[in-house]
Amino acid sequence: MSFSLAGCLEENSADDTSVVEPIYTEYSFTGQDSDPVITSSNDDELIQLTRTEDTGDDLNWAILVVKISIDAGAWITCDHDQPSGDGCFFTKIESSADTKWQLSEKISIAEDSANLCESPCDVEVELRNGVDDSWILDGMVVYAN
Repeated sequence: MSFSLAGCLEENSADDTSVVEPIYTEYSFTGQDSDPVITSSNDDELIQLTRTEDTGDDLNWAILVVKISIDAGAWITCDHDQPSGDGCFFTKIESSADTKWQLSEKISIAEDSANLCESPCDVEVELRNGVDDSWILDGMVVYAN
């Protein structure tokens, strides 16, 4: 599954005529089901996101906020790198050990002490900049099987 906001349009109606202007989007991602099968346990790896083409800077891991919603339920903020019992966490699967999320690098999103998916489910993902709360990714849905 591939998701890109590039080319999306926003309507601006500052006067009597409607003007359509493109929204500038810096980042693109693809999402996929993780290899392990979804079970009734509370520690399943659900999905992976890969950073694909973009025109933005490398994303700093320290400011990345990852949120998920399971089957259109409540939003859960995922912890970074380690389970803490708060519902979900994300782990970087990267080829370099630096502090940035670069092109082609992935994150894995997993359950953390909560059985979020007992069977296949839709995982909606939001990525935000934790400093200024700007969108990095808004509403990608990945089917976890």
